Amino acid sequence: MSGAARPRLSVVVPTYGRPDGVERAVHAWVAQRLDAPFEVVVVDDGSPDDTYERLERLAAHDGRIVPVRQPNRGAASARNAGLARARGDWILFADDDVAPVDETTVARWWTRVRDAGGAWVPRMRVPSEAAVTLTQRAWRERLESGPRRWRDGHAFGAGGFWFAALLVERAHLGTERFDEGLAAYGWEDMELGYRLRRRGVRSRLARGIEVWHADPVTLDALERKYESLGRQGWAFVARQPRLPVRIWTGTWGPIRAGKALLGVERRGAAARARIAHRAESVEEPLSTAFERDLHAVLEGAYARGARHGAGERHTTDTEVET
Repeated sequence: MSGAARPRLSVVVPTYGRPDGVERAVHAWVAQRLDAPFEVVVVDDGSPDDTYERLERLAAHDGRIVPVRQPNRGAASARNAGLARARGDWILFADDDVAPVDETTVARWWTRVRDAGGAWVPRMRVPSEAAVTLTQRAWRERLESGPRRWRDGHAFGAGGFWFAALLVERAHLGTERFDEGLAAYGWEDMELGYRLRRRGVRSRLARGIEVWHADPVTLDALERKYESLGRQGWAFVARQPRLPVRIWTGTWGPIRAGKALLGVERRGAAARARIAHRAESVEEPLSTAFERDLHAVLEGAYARGARHGAGERHTTDTEVET
């Protein structure tokens, strides 16, 4: 492949503060065997370490690697910056803890997109090194269980636009971009997906395509993420004030009232008290009871975030807080 050839496919990876992980991911992406030029655009979102310097060293040895640096503005902004720099006609969005399982992953994935159109997401697999503790093993089961039941080509609703790993023709994106006002964790990918779906773009599962998702989660980190999701649901609704979005995000009044009546936050706190001292165990076998309690903890965290978010002011992309 000529180094001067314009890439036909661009892998866009936002990263923050994970130099070792993103370096491993970049090595896996550039090892892909494709019959066309491609590039890997990695956007360092203001990491407080040597992430960008490492990316520059990688790029010095492989011209397909394109490092970009910006101040810390969040994943939405970083993905937009990567998309602006990308030159390919097909865009593969991937988080910095996601990597292909083998050297043919992208070629097979890309063929599927070109043949069928639309947006396609792969099956996520959690590697053994990221599934050591009881919490991590429960999270792996939660992440991997859904696709086991879905057939190849399963059509997702608006919630199927998982930009943690998604391949789409650039033309389908048009002028749509991630809303950079959604800077905190949660919903920035689904909000763009919602707009794309309203334009007729559909997201489907490529069941035979697999990627590694190497995120060694902790109970505390998962709780923080779900609380942020609950809070950010209101920001999503501020941008898309439609009943389906209110129901989807759990911000609709009857849903919130039902969760309050059922004591979802209280049940989550009780479940956390039962599992917190075991969450990091590497010896205890995974049980249905632990999985059920983890689910309750995360539901409680989401409800707590939604309750706090209800009293906050949420800006839209045309209204920026200073």
